[in-house]
Order: sequence, then structure tokens, then C-alpha cells
Amino acid sequence: RDRLRAGDQVVVNASVSLYEGRGDYQLIIDSLQKAGVGDLHQQYEACSESVEVEIFTASEVEAFASQKKDKWLPKLANRMPRSRQEYFGIGHYLQELTRHLQGDFRQSVLIVGPPGSGKSALVRAYEQRVGRNWFDKPWVTSAPRCIQALTENSGWQFNLGQLVKELRESGDVLYLGDLAEWFEVGQYSGNSVSVADALREPLQRNEVLLVAEVTPEQLQKIELRSPGYSQLFHCIEFDDRNPEEENTIAVNAVMDIARQHTVKVSRGVVEKVIYLQRRYAPYSGYPGKVV
Repeated sequence: RDRLRAGDQVVVNASVSLYEGRGDYQLIIDSLQKAGVGDLHQQYEACSESVEVEIFTASEVEAFASQKKDKWLPKLANRMPRSRQEYFGIGHYLQELTRHLQGDFRQSVLIVGPPGSGKSALVRAYEQRVGRNWFDKPWVTSAPRCIQALTENSGWQFNLGQLVKELRESGDVLYLGDLAEWFEVGQYSGNSVSVADALREPLQRNEVLLVAEVTPEQLQKIELRSPGYSQLFHCIEFDDRNPEEENTIAVNAVMDIARQHTVKVSRGVVEKVIYLQRRYAPYSGYPGKVV
């Protein structure tokens, strides 16, 4: 049960007796409950604040079922879930990403930045901006999940061609996550071509809209293995932030998460956590790892 606070109104079932030693009245409480809203209703409100329901029309449900049955994309990816979080320090990157995915000259995008810099957060912020309707949401997958689905009944190369055709016809955005992983799947004895290699030609022809992310170190290795691959994308490179900017982003993000979960967190506590992480884990990603 919640603890009572000063000023709370309550309804009690109690008995009154006289304490003869001091001549004081004493109140012996048998049961107590909050007056007004009531404990059960407060629990309901607490639950309802954290639940978000997405309702589809009958035509959307029918279209979704048909799409899942007949096409490759729903077999290996999902629509990105709705994000309620507020994102800080990436506004100009978000404008750039939106311009290249939604503008007149659409192009796949590669997000480059160190660990914890906000690459994945940028994609979630994009979903938040454009995904108000279910069929506008980007798709999200991973290299292991994709290759598992593509090799279910036959060779993955043919099925990948069908997937590319679907993406070309629908114009949907597919978020790949870590691009380096896609160079590690699809190869087998007698075949040195990875899924990333096979996607090179569709990217050159701008047939697909893909979003992926890499660290600068991963990008160097990719360019050594497959020269010019990053040029198939529009690259968004995260600039180096000074510690003060990173701290401000981390504090604001933590305070926003606390607000969503109706938890009180002192800014001083967050700043202390940042200080400790910088001292004892100086090479961890900022500001993402702090959050």
C-alpha cells in the first residue's frame, strides 16, 4: 500500500478509549482507507498512464493480414513501435534524416557516430515524427533475423531479390541497425558474397530506402573490404560534443524518462551518476550509456 502523507483525507474504523495513566484519549484503528478518489482508483490511474493503445480500422487489419501472408517484409521485419520518449540534442540531425527519406530526392541514409552518441535514438525520433499512421512507420530488422527468414525454404539470393522488389514498389523505409553485421551473414562454403554485398546494386540504382548505423571504426573496416560502399548512402556524421553538452542531454533524457514513469529523480543525483561514470568508465558511450 502507499504510505500516507501529511494532508491526506482518510476514512477509519476505530475505537476510542481512555489512557488512565496520562488522562489522554487514544484511538485504536482497525481499518483505514483513503477518502475521495480511493486506493483502487488511484492504482487504475497509475496503470492507465503507462498504457498506450493503438486502434486500427477494419481495412487496416485486413490489409495487414494480407500483407503478412503474401509478402516477405513482414516475415523478417516489424513496424517500429511507437516511441513516447522525448529526444534531446539531435534536432538538426533529425531534419537531415527526414529530408533524405521524405524529400523529392529520397536516398538511403548511413548514420555514423561513436557508441552511445544517439544513432539509434535518431531513428526512433524519425519514427515518432512520421509514424502517426501504422503504414507510414519504418520497418526494423536485424542481420540474423533477416538471413534466417530468407533461407527458410530456398537460397537467400532469390528471396532477397523478392524483398528488394517489395521495397521498391512500396517505398517503405527499412532500418537495418548495425551495417557491419550485414557483411557477416549470407556467406557459406563456395560463396563469398554477403547480404550487404548483394544489396550494393539495388542501392546504386536507388531502388530501396535503407537506414543503417556504424561507428567510425566499423566504417573504416567496411571501406577496406568494400571500397566506396558508404558512398551508396547519404552519410549523417555525428559531431563531437563537449562534456557539458553531453551532460545536459543525459540529464534531460533521464528526467523525461522519470516523468513518464511518474518517478521523482533529483537532478543532483543524475549529475552524480554522470560524474561517477566518467571517472570509472571513461570509454563508455556518451550520453547514451549514461541514460
